[in-house]
Amino acid sequence: MNAVEIENIIRKVLREELQLLRDGERVELAGPPVVDIPVPRPSDSGNPFLMSDGELRYAERQLSPDERPILRMRVMAARLESQGQHHSAAQMRTRADGMEKRIKKAA
Repeated sequence: MNAVEIENIIRKVLREELQLLRDGERVELAGPPVVDIPVPRPSDSGNPFLMSDGELRYAERQLSPDERPILRMRVMAARLESQGQHHSAAQMRTRADGMEKRIKKAA
């Protein structure tokens, strides 16, 4: 079982528990509820796009669906840059710039 399958199972269980709560039924939980909402922190490297997966998910929730892929590309570019893959990072940033221009034109 890989991580995606495990995540899907967890999401399904949470959806079922939330539905029971909405319906007013009592739900027995195994332990205290765990809240996994990462709060963005200033990046140590000075690059605002160098963030963890949790920070990326949090930031994506704050953006419109059209802007989310742009943020994801910029984060991936920052990660590539930190790994020394400068050419790939530059290509990723160029693609993100192009997507951003298309969105601004459409608006």
